[in-house]
Amino acid sequence: MPDPGAARGDHSRAARLFVMLLAVAMCGCAPLDPPSLAPGEDAIDLVHRGSFASADAASRSATLLPAPAHHRRWFPWFFPRPIPRRLPNVPLIDDALLRRIAAPIPGARETLFITFNDSLRIQPFGYWPVPGTKRDSAFGLTADSLILTATGRIQLLAAQRAARYTADSLDLTNNYGATILKKYWLIQAFLVEMPLASVDTLSKRPGLLYIRPNRGNPPPNDPIPGNDAGVAAANVGTRHYRDDLGLEGEWTALLDTGVRTQHELLCGEDGSSRVCLMADAITGDGMATSNFTCNILPGCDAQAGEDYTENGHGTASAAILVGNNRLGDRYRGVTNTSLDCIRVYDSSQLSSTDAAVSAYEIATRRLDRVMAVEMQERTLGDIAVATRNAYDAGIAIIAANGNDAAYVSTSPATERLAIGVGAYDVEDEIPDASLSAGITADGRNKPDVIAPTNTETAAYDPTNSSYKVGIFPGTSGATPYIAGAASLISGWLRIGPQPARDAGQVYSVLMMSGDQPGPFSAATRYGTGRTKLPPSGEAVFGKTWVSFNAPTVDIPIVIDNTSANPVTRIDAAIWWPELTEMQGNVPIDTHSDVDVSLHEPGLFGGRVAASNGIGGVFEKISYENTAGIQSGKWKLRIHGYSILRPPQIVYWSLRLKHGASVAIP
Repeated sequence: MPDPGAARGDHSRAARLFVMLLAVAMCGCAPLDPPSLAPGEDAIDLVHRGSFASADAASRSATLLPAPAHHRRWFPWFFPRPIPRRLPNVPLIDDALLRRIAAPIPGARETLFITFNDSLRIQPFGYWPVPGTKRDSAFGLTADSLILTATGRIQLLAAQRAARYTADSLDLTNNYGATILKKYWLIQAFLVEMPLASVDTLSKRPGLLYIRPNRGNPPPNDPIPGNDAGVAAANVGTRHYRDDLGLEGEWTALLDTGVRTQHELLCGEDGSSRVCLMADAITGDGMATSNFTCNILPGCDAQAGEDYTENGHGTASAAILVGNNRLGDRYRGVTNTSLDCIRVYDSSQLSSTDAAVSAYEIATRRLDRVMAVEMQERTLGDIAVATRNAYDAGIAIIAANGNDAAYVSTSPATERLAIGVGAYDVEDEIPDASLSAGITADGRNKPDVIAPTNTETAAYDPTNSSYKVGIFPGTSGATPYIAGAASLISGWLRIGPQPARDAGQVYSVLMMSGDQPGPFSAATRYGTGRTKLPPSGEAVFGKTWVSFNAPTVDIPIVIDNTSANPVTRIDAAIWWPELTEMQGNVPIDTHSDVDVSLHEPGLFGGRVAASNGIGGVFEKISYENTAGIQSGKWKLRIHGYSILRPPQIVYWSLRLKHGASVAIP
């Protein structure tokens, strides 16, 4: 016979369980689900503090964000989770290739670049040299360990791809008549020669992402007038970091038409040059140069990669990045860093896909922290995948948005993990309406920022290799200024005992440095506007996350405005990295909607600024009170309005203008 007491005990336990579950629901105790991090990534929920006016490591600090800052969702099961939508089918064959297939020449074979879906997630290469470190073949033990680190990671990636490469090589050779010319470790792709008649059949193969000719588009250039590079550098705010703080900038790679290293702005009077590597990814010359070696010859001659374009496109880009002051400070470059220059355009001034991906690989191997990519490709594979993987390895990708208003944007500027650069005229400061801009297929705004163009800098002169200046126009002329700003701010972020190293943190500071606050409409063509790095003020920045279960995080910012120089303005921005996801050959929309707002002190502190657009992967806010901002604990609130692939990492940056002290409780 059952024991009545046991039954009462069962009922009592059930009642207690019900009350406990009800209490959990009432408290909003949805489980927290912070993101998992790869080795070498920055920690989450550290609040960094410093000053934009200082490069003193002793002035930096980092405090752990309190756990209650993440707000759990109440009754999460009552809220429908957002479902990622399928985007329009992606064409698997490049338009130009389709036209050639439609009018076939019997027996025609062509050199093609074939990209497959990439299941590997690249980890940060991680162990970066101290900012300002010179490349030197005799750099010693530290350099050796860094080389081994990069080489070891490359060998691991090659080993992880080997089995798939073996199977795909046999399939391409036996079933499609392809001759394998090259394969890559940064992405899963082949350079092949194969019959055009086999392309359509190959495009139906599972796992294939994109097929296109190896030759692409010309560099993004547009012939219109302009002014001095020095004026543009002042506009972007880089001189403070280079000259006042003495920062040289992080190692940078330039992908362009090559560089004329003998140009007076690139070759010092003593024969020295800040151009370190000259490599020609078209011919392969210089591509095997070791990680810590410069290959510029005495007198600034180069063995490979010379710029022979009529307008000196690559030479102009390099001079803006690292030009000297032999012609006066008005022509001096943005940084003093070590520059790796890689030619990715052939003698017809058309890009090579093989050269571009190879250039990404050598820049990653040589531990460059920033890549200035002067390309405007309309591709859905190859360079797009290389951009994503290089970002994951730890590189900030800064790319020209292109100059064709008929197109939304071009690759790599259009990619989720790159900064697309638009342009405004350096003289009248009017944004260029002819540039490529608009909404990508998954609803993101491009460009992300705009910078000065039409500046006077180095140019090519076939009659005098050492001297000529000219106007460098279009988004090509704007991109080196943002790449230089990224190089300098990356070095500034890595100062202190707990440096911020992720490329996403660099991006958030660039967003915060724009002159246009949100919300940003779908019609915006200029991102966060004209970028100018802060010359002063308190800096607070970090990396956090939001998810469906914990959609809101409040970052406390304590302001003491009792000083004689009170805080009068707050600028803040967020930027978040979104992953690419495919179902077969159909892209899935992973674009999340994340908002940012600023709230006054007090229990019911009101919202004084907000940016909550639906486009882009960035938001920017500004709040100003010329009489002085109220003292107390303010909140920077980051809210995941719609998180399609939780949890979502978010990088944030904030500036308190006029230098009042900042404390994080």
